[in-house]
Amino acid sequence: MEIRVQQMCHGYKGGHQLLGTSVKLAREDQDTVDRLSDISGALRPDERFAPYLTTYPVQSGEYYVVAKTWQDLEARRAGCVLTRSFLITSSDWLTLADVQELIRQFRVINRQNLEVEPFTIESTVARAIPPVDASQTAELVEALFLEERQPVVVFGAAEAELIITRLLTALWPGIRRLFSTCSFALGPRTVSGRPFDLVFSPKDLRSR
Repeated sequence: MEIRVQQMCHGYKGGHQLLGTSVKLAREDQDTVDRLSDISGALRPDERFAPYLTTYPVQSGEYYVVAKTWQDLEARRAGCVLTRSFLITSSDWLTLADVQELIRQFRVINRQNLEVEPFTIESTVARAIPPVDASQTAELVEALFLEERQPVVVFGAAEAELIITRLLTALWPGIRRLFSTCSFALGPRTVSGRPFDLVFSPKDLRSR
């Protein structure tokens, strides 16, 4: 079975904004994607970061978004980013077996060729995912599944994107449908008025 994936690209153009899209969303849903495609806090002077992953449902529940954000070092102002967002209908998101295959489709944004056409991926075949060091995940598993449900922040994890990939692949459909994550957060993140379920932050941002 094939799943159809829509795309959006965001970046700096007189402010952080939508550069191109293959789908038209309801206003409240578009506002959510516009906001979460931007970085979550202020960078320090000359700070650099690796591309990071953000995943969440839009407010209406029609789509689930899996996005990748790159630092835009060519922008005229500091702290700008480029984000490519993949949008999958919620029903297809629940049947997607290989989250890793979706993440493999990310390509950095080229302003001269935005590449925002929809595409399809196979939904039924799950490939092996690389393992994660258990020392990084033991406390996380306990916090997510063995304690009262509340937002979780992990500081200084070395393989945040891989942990998110494995987690989203393994989650029960009822949880996966609403689960929100970010592999690099400089401050709190919210969607539909509630904190993200899981975010990863640098060690030195614990005070925020």
